Amino acid sequence: MKKVLIIVLTLAIMFLFGGPFIIPVEAESQPTTIFMLGRSVMEGWFYHWGWDGDDYSPVSFNGYSLYHRTVDGPTGDGSNMVDSVDSIAGALPSGQKSLFFKLCFVDFEGGSQAAANANLARNQEIIEGVYDSVVEGDGIDLIIGNALPRVAADTDQYLVENHQSYNAWLDDFSDDYAGNVYIFDQYSALADSNGNLKAAYAVSASDSHLNDQGYDALDTAYTSFLDNDYNPDTPSPGPGPAHAHYRYVTGAGPGGGPQVLSYGTNGQRYQYTNFFAYANTYRGGTRVATGDIDADGWDEIITGTGEDGGPHLRAFEQDGTPRGIEFFLKLRDGCCKWRL
Repeated sequence: MKKVLIIVLTLAIMFLFGGPFIIPVEAESQPTTIFMLGRSVMEGWFYHWGWDGDDYSPVSFNGYSLYHRTVDGPTGDGSNMVDSVDSIAGALPSGQKSLFFKLCFVDFEGGSQAAANANLARNQEIIEGVYDSVVEGDGIDLIIGNALPRVAADTDQYLVENHQSYNAWLDDFSDDYAGNVYIFDQYSALADSNGNLKAAYAVSASDSHLNDQGYDALDTAYTSFLDNDYNPDTPSPGPGPAHAHYRYVTGAGPGGGPQVLSYGTNGQRYQYTNFFAYANTYRGGTRVATGDIDADGWDEIITGTGEDGGPHLRAFEQDGTPRGIEFFLKLRDGCCKWRL
């Protein structure tokens, strides 16, 4: 009864004083599974670990179970790669999970300042799309490997500048989404002082794929990253498609139906948040707010009818499942109007 009273008071405060009211949550336990997305370099890394070639057979590394997944390489604007990641992430088994994503060394260009700049912008858009899909869309922690250096024969100053700009941008990006995005600095583990792949780590002077010595260097760096830099105990997206770090939740204004939707930063609509908070014939407008009313680490969606609708308050999970909490605010006749 006490918990119900606290929830009711929380809802009242949110609606009367502008909310949302956020309840602190405890950190979640550390996951043991990471899905590793990549192409030839990632495949080579798995074989270096003794992988049997089966995507459903994990390898054990530093206390984690690592699963291999092959992602499509980018063409054109790179949207096909984002689609490939989205397909992989959406097919992963439910439950707490993390995903590692990186571009391949062939996905970076030099040659001229203009080419490098255009390539950098394309790769940044890929990362933003992957973030929207993985973190906001599926509620999965995202580990991003930064640029992979290339052998000296394939490297020029524009490529080095591209790599360095991309890596610096990734660091800023992870700061903006701390607790959900982590950067694995593979570049520092593999590059020499000139920005080339260290000769001792390359298959040959003309092939930027890694040999066993190069993978050993990655192993050392990845172990340090998992031990010191990856902090999944920070509250982060939880399991299941009913939760995500959306950026916007919307309800229609007066005259519109009581449909509730959610969106990411780029306008992407999340399919699991699509429900009617009230009878679909209601046209008085639906106001929305969010807040973690049950201290589970996830915001619920709280709705209120428009000025002519009650005022009727209800609470839902992000997929529209009613929380069993609803009531009518009592306002003195003619006293005031209410709104979220």
